[in-house]
Amino acid sequence: YPKLLNRDEIFALMQRFYPESERRAGREGTVVLALHITVEGKVGSSDVLQSAGNAFDRAAGEVAKLMRFSPAMDRKGPRAVKLPQFVVFQLED
Repeated sequence: YPKLLNRDEIFALMQRFYPESERRAGREGTVVLALHITVEGKVGSSDVLQSAGNAFDRAAGEVAKLMRFSPAMDRKGPRAVKLPQFVVFQLED
């Protein structure tokens, strides 16, 4: 199963990508994406499986583009996969 390799970087970027309109309104949200991971471990594309609203969905898609994974492996070597990924937007305390 692919492992997220740049987790700390992604967590650091979450506030940068937090939709300003949602921040001002005091809203938080969780978007569930289906990530299409390439043989190299990059996110080729993503689809929204569970929406938190347009602004959060767009931001989650931008965050997903920056995620890097270890390649999924089977007996023949690396392969492309599709997997679910939660992207959680929380306001800072």
